Amino acid sequence: MKMIRWFSLFFMILIIKGGSVQGQDSNYVKRVICDLSAPEMYGRAAPYNGEYLAAQYIKKELKQLKVHPLGNNFFQEYPIYGYEMIGDVTVVVDKVVLNNFYDYRLPFHTPSINGEFRVIHAPLEILDYTIEGDSYQLSEIAQTRWERFQKKNKERLKSEVIYFNADLISDLPCDSLTKVRIRQNLNNWKHETTNVFEFSKIMIGMSDLPGFGTRKMEEKEFSFFYIKPEKITHKTKKIRIHFENKMGYRTTQNVVGIIPGTTEPDSFVVLMGHYDHLGMLGDDCVFYGAFDNASGVAYVLSLGQYFVHNRLKYSIILILTSGEESGLQGSTYFVEHPLVPLDKIIQVINFDLVCGGDEGLMMFNGVNLLNARFLNQMERINEAENWVPQIKRGRNAPNSDHYPFTLKEIPALFTLTIGGLKPNETHTPEDRCEFCGVNYSERILKLFIRTLETF
Repeated sequence: MKMIRWFSLFFMILIIKGGSVQGQDSNYVKRVICDLSAPEMYGRAAPYNGEYLAAQYIKKELKQLKVHPLGNNFFQEYPIYGYEMIGDVTVVVDKVVLNNFYDYRLPFHTPSINGEFRVIHAPLEILDYTIEGDSYQLSEIAQTRWERFQKKNKERLKSEVIYFNADLISDLPCDSLTKVRIRQNLNNWKHETTNVFEFSKIMIGMSDLPGFGTRKMEEKEFSFFYIKPEKITHKTKKIRIHFENKMGYRTTQNVVGIIPGTTEPDSFVVLMGHYDHLGMLGDDCVFYGAFDNASGVAYVLSLGQYFVHNRLKYSIILILTSGEESGLQGSTYFVEHPLVPLDKIIQVINFDLVCGGDEGLMMFNGVNLLNARFLNQMERINEAENWVPQIKRGRNAPNSDHYPFTLKEIPALFTLTIGGLKPNETHTPEDRCEFCGVNYSERILKLFIRTLETF
């Protein structure tokens, strides 16, 4: 009887201990997601050195996990061009203070505006022009409307806020091709450094405000922003705007570590995810970036936590990149300035947008034959052990940090979760920790662990 009791007690201890160890992965994943998407990280971009704070946090985690450093004490530094919008951001129309990001949207590369200005409602017809090289040609109607508009407003056009209501383009009394041309010319102002009319401040009315991103663009010579059309009426005469924006080069860094392999240490598996996000649009608008991509960082660190104590025959490189949101700059810098021989990398697995996952995984670049060995093994294990409901294979696209590796003919996959609790949208202030489910993370991590251990 004593022996039975001893075995029962021992078995219960194993269950409790095993439960706590098994649960540690999801607890750790959740903690990292919440830490990196906290307000104190300032959106993990240039404002208030948020990106550097996140890099220091990751470096500390790697040290605590006993991961060996690569680069300059875990850092691979490089220059990056970006924006910094901090402090007060205010837009007031008819004495009503508008809600940043929701009532209006400031593109990251628009120059500063500060003051009270007259709102000049511009006729959409003047946007009917064509451009050839450095010259442009207005249509006959556009020329007539422009001359009339210019005569009425004179020099004020160069100093006041010029307003175009893009929602009204479809109502113009002209053919569909002209409407397409007008809409395209209006949209081109997102990336053009100058405008043909030499306006200094342009406000574009759109019911469906465009998304926010930080892809590398040249600094503009004119300010522009978007606003909900219902906030501007024909009676609106004045608008008060204040925000300060700084563009320029700064130093950023990838955070890189290595877990040496046991028997084939000169061959490498790369586990990676980007830690940067969009930063801030003034102090009242933070892009927290829990799903995009604190979640991917959490997966990489959690896998690192396991493989430090259960080493593979291959060495594992952990790369947490910056600059992804501004055009895959960190991963591109790594493949152009590699810290290990690129021809010795046998597989890259990039984790990006990995909250939830209750319905399975999407593996972008999964149809590439270079990835067949890894994915075939993953699917065999999943079929036998049923870790996730499904594994889908998607085509390749330049949509995350795996892509620069694919250009070097290196097997590289982009892992994205399907289903489960996750924010409705990324690149908004609503991408917060509480909307990131991790209930399925243990199963997903175990699938990758089992695959890598038998790869």
